[in-house]
Amino acid sequence: MELPPSSPELITSFCCFSHSPRAQVRDFNNFKNSARPSRILFFSNDSWIDFARKVFDDLCAAFVAGKPAVDVTVDGKSCLVNFLSMSLIEVDTGILKSIAWIDCNGRCFFPRVLPERMHASQLKKRPLCDDHCWKAKKKEKIMESSDFDERSDESPDVCSVIASPEKQSWPDLLSLSEESASYKHVEDLFLAGVRPLDSDIVVTGVRKCTHASRSAKCRKSTFDMNVQSTKALRGDSNVKLGWYGASPKEVAGIIAHGFGQPNYKSFGHGAHGVGVHLSPPNFGFASSLLSTPDENGEKHLILCQVLMGNSEQIPAGSYQFHPSNDLFDTAVDDLKSPRWFIVWTTHMNTHILPLYVVTFKSSNQIHGSCRMVNVAEKPSFTSVPFPKLFAEVAKSLPEFQVRALEMQFHRHKEGKMSKEAFIRCLRTLAGDKLLSTSLQRIRGH
Repeated sequence: MELPPSSPELITSFCCFSHSPRAQVRDFNNFKNSARPSRILFFSNDSWIDFARKVFDDLCAAFVAGKPAVDVTVDGKSCLVNFLSMSLIEVDTGILKSIAWIDCNGRCFFPRVLPERMHASQLKKRPLCDDHCWKAKKKEKIMESSDFDERSDESPDVCSVIASPEKQSWPDLLSLSEESASYKHVEDLFLAGVRPLDSDIVVTGVRKCTHASRSAKCRKSTFDMNVQSTKALRGDSNVKLGWYGASPKEVAGIIAHGFGQPNYKSFGHGAHGVGVHLSPPNFGFASSLLSTPDENGEKHLILCQVLMGNSEQIPAGSYQFHPSNDLFDTAVDDLKSPRWFIVWTTHMNTHILPLYVVTFKSSNQIHGSCRMVNVAEKPSFTSVPFPKLFAEVAKSLPEFQVRALEMQFHRHKEGKMSKEAFIRCLRTLAGDKLLSTSLQRIRGH
């Protein structure tokens, strides 16, 4: 599809490269003032392509309902579409594509800048902050490693201002500017998986792993080689994105030295083997429950690339600590709809590569253990008293998920969470399969 480059009706946006407050207001006004879309397109292979009718109908319905972002399935891939930033992100791979639309009045809403058409050299020349900030980046040594190459592709996204002492103490990380494309993409991916269950979560920072130190370079090189060898062996390397939550001290240790031990002990009887458990991109809320706040009340999640290869299903409570045979590389809790990716301890530094660290805050932090719900309180879920259902479900859930359910239930009782939102949280954390079997046991089936 070809469009006139200087059409007076062309409404432009800085899209991924301009997220200043003024640009965000402009993007919001474009979204708000647009009429119902007659066409919605995405940019691929150097041309604009219409979405399939089913996808268009879903996007159009969300647009008319005033939703700035929506998750849809495009060509079998789960995607997050953001109308404000005019972007589409493939959830599993993190691949970014630009989107645009034409409303029923013939007005065109297209991004001003297409990251797909910009070469790395162009990106490096494009400052994302003012001159003062750009010069400050060169003077301040955010990285402790002396072999960091400022010509690398991390540079354009970095806006180095005076960082907090804690952030300066973490090597191999660069703070991203809130105006950068990478910051917005990672933030959108994180919030898409947590906001439906905790609307109070706010991202306070995104930092990119540079893999600049000698040990980090070795781990990245090993990961890349394993991706290629797995692809040659299996036909598909099957690289996914996954979230890992931990204490600030452990996060810093992983970035500096790699994974030191698996986190299966945090799951108790809910662990699916002895290995590192990471949650899929759309289930970041679960991993966020494993994070603990620092002295500033902030938590941290690591967004990683995970080399899955061939995965086998491992039941909860298993003590398996390596693949069953040479046909498998990793494990999942469910083959059809995994909630956890499991990387065996022997592979945790060859099959997991940290990419970003997301720092966030929430007014609903879980500190220690919460009291069990009062048995006298009897909210019903499909005609079954909640305390009875909760006690049955808790037998099969990790302690940190039980605490999360307790906290969300108290929010519901205090009127801070609707019944629908609480049931959604219950289904997300417990899963429909566990709820069904728990209800059957309670009813004696």
